[in-house]
Amino acid sequence: MWAEGEKGSQWEYTLCRLGISRERVFFLWSGYNVCCFFLLFAVEILLAIGGGQLYLERMEVGNRSAQSLFLAFWRNDFLHSLLPLTEGSRWVRNGLLLAVVGMGIAYLGSEEQWNRKLPLLWGNILMMGMFSDAAMNGKWDLVKSGLLLIGIVLLLAGERRKYREKREEG
Repeated sequence: MWAEGEKGSQWEYTLCRLGISRERVFFLWSGYNVCCFFLLFAVEILLAIGGGQLYLERMEVGNRSAQSLFLAFWRNDFLHSLLPLTEGSRWVRNGLLLAVVGMGIAYLGSEEQWNRKLPLLWGNILMMGMFSDAAMNGKWDLVKSGLLLIGIVLLLAGERRKYREKREEG
C-alpha cells in the first residue's frame, strides 16, 4: 500500500497517458497484491514444512512417525488455517481472504496517508480473526466467507464510486 500511494510517484500519470482507465488500474493492482500475498502464504507453508522436517530429523526415532508433520498442521490453528489440508471450506475462505486483502490494498493505495491508518488496523484484526479458527469448523468458515464476499462487493462499489468521481472531475 505504501508503494501505491507514494508521493511523487508518476505511475498514475503514466498509466493515464497510456489510456488505461482507473478501473483497470485498480484490477491490475489488485491482481498484483493477490499474487504477492499468495507468495507470502506459499513461503510461510514451505518454511513450516522445512522447519518441521529439520525438527523431525533431529528427533529420536521412536518419537516420530510418517504423519508427524501432518498432525502438526492439524493441531495448530494457524498452520491449519494456512494449509487447511482437506477442508474445502477453509480453502474457499483463504481464496476470498486473498481477494479481499489484495483489493483492499489496491483501494486504499490511492488514498491519502492519514485516511489509511484505521483501515490498516481493521485489516490486521481481520487477518488475526481469520487464522484463529480450530480445524473442522466449517460453519464459521462459511460465515466468514460470506462476510468476505460482502467485503468484495463493498470494495468494488467503493472503487466504482471513486472512478465516477474522478471521471466527473476530469
